[in-house]
Amino acid sequence: MELIARASGRAGSIAIRAGGHEHTYGDLVRDAQGLAAVLLRDRADLAEDRVAHLCEPGYPYVVTQWAIWLAGGVAVPLATSHPEAELAYAIDHVAAGAIVADTALRERVAGLAASRGLPLVDPSQRAAPGPDGLPSLAPDRRAIVFFTSGTTGRQRAPSGTTPRSRPRCRCSSGRGAGRQPTRS
Repeated sequence: MELIARASGRAGSIAIRAGGHEHTYGDLVRDAQGLAAVLLRDRADLAEDRVAHLCEPGYPYVVTQWAIWLAGGVAVPLATSHPEAELAYAIDHVAAGAIVADTALRERVAGLAASRGLPLVDPSQRAAPGPDGLPSLAPDRRAIVFFTSGTTGRQRAPSGTTPRSRPRCRCSSGRGAGRQPTRS
C-alpha cells in the first residue's frame, strides 16, 4: 500500500502530535500492523469486510484506520457526536463485521456490539502478523465509507466506497517541503 510505504520511508519523522505525545511514522506503521493482525484474527484477509470505528481524533484514530486498511477491510468512521441510534444505523447499514472503539468511547458501542455478536476491539491491542503476514492489497480495493447528513437529517452513505488508489494527502512532517513540523 503506497501510503504505508511512504510512511515507512519517513519512519523517524514525527507523524502526529497529540495529547502531549509525539508519534513517528515508524510508530504509526508498527502499531497499525499490530492492530491489523488483531483484526484479522485467523483470517488471511478481511476481504473488504466493513469495520466500524469510534475513536477520538488523534493517534488511536489514525492507527485504527490504517490497521483496517492493512487488514484488507473497509473503514467506517463513526461520528463521536452521534447518539446511539445513529451509531446503530451506521453499523447496520454497512453490515459491519467488527467495531473498534477507544477506551473513552467504548461504552457507547459495547451494547451495540454485544447485541449484534460483533467483536469489540480496543485500538491499543496488538498482535504479531500470522506466518503469511498481512494481505497484499490491490489499489482498486475499497477503503472507506463516509456518511454524510442528508436534507432529512438522517446520515447516509454514498452508493459506493472510496477506492484505495492514490492517497489524497501527502506523508510529510511539515506543512511544506523542507519545513519543520509546526505545533497546533
